[in-house]
Amino acid sequence: MPTSTSPPLSNRGSRRQPHPDPSTFDLVQTPYQQASPTPFPQYDYPPPRSTDQHDFSAPTFQRQRAISSYALDSGALKFPEPQLYRASSGKATYRPLTPPNRDYSSPRPSPTPPALPPRNFVASPEIGDTQPLTQHVVPETLDISKPRYQLVLTTMCTLDSPAGLESFQAGNVPESQQEWARFVPPQALEALGKKEVERQSALFEVFKSELDYVNDLRIIQDVYITPLLSAPHEVINEARGKTFVSEVFWNLNKISGHHQRMLGTLLTRQRDQHPLVQSVADIILDYAFWFTPEYESYIKHSPLSLELHRKELDQNPRYNDFIRKCSEDPRLRKRDFKTLLSRPITRLPRLKLVLERIQKLTAADHPDLEIIPIVLAILQDFIKSSEPGITAAEGKVNYRVLYETLVFPPGEGHYVDDESRTLVHSGPLVRQKSDARRSWSDVFGALSDNYFFLLNEETKPPMTIKRRFVWRPIPLEYLGLGSFNGAPEVRKERADNGSFISISSTKQNVYPFSIYHAGAKTGRYTLYAPTTTARERWHKALVEAIGVRKARQDANKWYAPQPLNDGFFRVPSRIPYAQGTRFTGRILCAAVLPSQGRNYLAVGCTNGIHVGMRTDSSFRRVLDFIKPTSIIALPESNNVVVHCETALFSYPLDLFIRVSQGGATIQELNDSAERLAQKDGNVLFCKAGRVANRTLELGCYINKFGKPARSGSYIPWECKASAFAHRGHHLLLFSPGFIEVIEAGDVRLLHSGLTGTDMLVAGMTGSVDDASGLSEKLVELVQTEAIDVKAPIVRTEQLWDEWDM
Repeated sequence: MPTSTSPPLSNRGSRRQPHPDPSTFDLVQTPYQQASPTPFPQYDYPPPRSTDQHDFSAPTFQRQRAISSYALDSGALKFPEPQLYRASSGKATYRPLTPPNRDYSSPRPSPTPPALPPRNFVASPEIGDTQPLTQHVVPETLDISKPRYQLVLTTMCTLDSPAGLESFQAGNVPESQQEWARFVPPQALEALGKKEVERQSALFEVFKSELDYVNDLRIIQDVYITPLLSAPHEVINEARGKTFVSEVFWNLNKISGHHQRMLGTLLTRQRDQHPLVQSVADIILDYAFWFTPEYESYIKHSPLSLELHRKELDQNPRYNDFIRKCSEDPRLRKRDFKTLLSRPITRLPRLKLVLERIQKLTAADHPDLEIIPIVLAILQDFIKSSEPGITAAEGKVNYRVLYETLVFPPGEGHYVDDESRTLVHSGPLVRQKSDARRSWSDVFGALSDNYFFLLNEETKPPMTIKRRFVWRPIPLEYLGLGSFNGAPEVRKERADNGSFISISSTKQNVYPFSIYHAGAKTGRYTLYAPTTTARERWHKALVEAIGVRKARQDANKWYAPQPLNDGFFRVPSRIPYAQGTRFTGRILCAAVLPSQGRNYLAVGCTNGIHVGMRTDSSFRRVLDFIKPTSIIALPESNNVVVHCETALFSYPLDLFIRVSQGGATIQELNDSAERLAQKDGNVLFCKAGRVANRTLELGCYINKFGKPARSGSYIPWECKASAFAHRGHHLLLFSPGFIEVIEAGDVRLLHSGLTGTDMLVAGMTGSVDDASGLSEKLVELVQTEAIDVKAPIVRTEQLWDEWDM
């Protein structure tokens, strides 16, 4: 133990003492510190008077070596371990509590009493007498009857002792005194640099915030979850009590479990290394990989949890009373249910801020500068990835709120009743009526991820909003955008002042934008936004929603169009074409001709029927029929049936193919024709099919106006269908503008085959437009299959067989 000599007594009253006695502490310098702290000047004080002599020996407290968060090997992450050792000198805690006006005859200046309560004292009624408490000197003339000194004389322990740290970890220290500086002797604060003091304070904030967070999670369990599960019938219907708790609190128990384990590791580190904790980043890194997936699930589900809570409050008076009684629990500290339920959402961003502060205060060669950036990167990536999830969940909640206010016509509403739907944007709009007065009406626009709604709002008592459709919702696949930069118009409304004749009016600028239904011929709809900013928001939301919908459709097509030919079949276009150019004309029909394991295509155009292999870029004309209506291949009977105008002919299928390949002449094919209908009979419609060897009679009862006369269900569609094809559980409808919903120009169904497994061929406007004319495009509609990522191709244990492992 270092010793020092006493200065002369004549200098005791005049010599300034900048530091307490430093000889009571041995500060072991850490290797990563660049410079040693300034050496303390050595002072010695006269021995205390006989009335002040007490035993100030160091407490028998053996501190363990610091360990990392890995329990198996303490050397996995080694840090320098500076230690502070108490000396046996009594000067360390000799702080006489002297009244400020006491008159001493001694030349020594009277010491100044500390502020009450002392900086490093806290009442600890739970700590017994066996704890090594520091004794405090009470001068003889101190009037202990004054209330000012009663707090000091009660059973107290110093926070800078081991008992103080145990009190903090047990939660017995008031929040106002939970600062690292209060748990460290003042000599240590003066010995350390300012930067290290700030760093230790930031590290202490990690322990403090984690204790508080785990305590809040435990409060949620004790105050809300346990009562709901123990007696659900008293608050919620017993049949849905557990379901409600699991939906509202989601995976909060898993998050709580991870943080309880991390808190135990953190507190062990604090006990082992206090007062100079080297690092906590390695512990947080260990647990971050475990709790971030749970946080992601919780955060994405949190808007739905709050919405379920809100609905239950509105519909269940018993649940409302339960929440009100819980809010009176003093452990909640006047925090409401939503605040506590949102604690996990804000925990990781706050932890990230504390780690960033620790990083700024860490020395350049400290190992933390390698670990903290890794932890920050994990937290930053998680925060960024969770933001879209929160937005999507909020959109789902807002959509459910909107759906509850919608009033559907009879038989409608099934197309929007889906839990996966989300609300992208909504807001008030203005519409101008088509009456003679051109009056204005307020409407409500809502944009979901698949529909655009225009609604009329009605408020019914008690403050219940109902919304009715102005027109049928427009699918985003058919929603077209017009102009969004039109000049503002003035909305002029006559003021309703109750008089018979009113001359006063209000004027307001409204900003127009137009939308249209791509599959309808009714023109465009002009709507008005209240401000130019609102119009810009509508435009941005519509563009993004349509783009996302198209991208989703392209990535999840039921049927993918595969081009077969785009360039051989031509029609006249606006571009001047070369002299002598011959056009095939518009494609009218097609058929697949199977022969010897190969598929040939017979394509009927305006100028005749062309045949070629499925993969050929060119075809050969085999018949000169003008505008054939349909071509039907019957491979079992080796026939091809052609319907042209009112006649129906049959040709040998193999001869059809030989003519296309040059193995026979067109004249031979014409000579083989067989007329199926009599000369005096006109064939208006021709269709072939096969249904399990059964004969079916198909018909439709209609009235005198040509409309179906029998009541029954129907499938609403956005366009007038010109043809359909039945494939499995799907019904493909074709219109001139769409195959639901594949957008193209001049779409028509050319071939659907005899069965539901035959090749589907469609025609549409091509992409080539040059001097040879505008191309006609042939496409095959190929059914796609869902990719099941859950089912592995082989069992996991077989993956390593080839490695002999």
